[in-house]
Amino acid sequence: MNNAKKNDEPQTVAQYRNLQEARDELVRELNLRSRCFPRWIQEGRVSLSDAKDRLDRMATALRYLESLDEDTPLPDRVDKPEKPF
Repeated sequence: MNNAKKNDEPQTVAQYRNLQEARDELVRELNLRSRCFPRWIQEGRVSLSDAKDRLDRMATALRYLESLDEDTPLPDRVDKPEKPF
């Protein structure tokens, strides 16, 4: 029998991640998308303007995180995805 309590509440993020980890993840994702978008554009999976817009949004988020002090609290919750990974 599974004794785990079902939890429909949003996960708490602040206790698991710090600001540097958030920055590192954005850098990783930007690098990944920078490598994948040219192929995806060629395959028609994403338009050039959409790819540029997405990269710009992520770069803006990274600049914002880089402007924060380590003592700035991160959001303490994240909405659960509609479909789990």
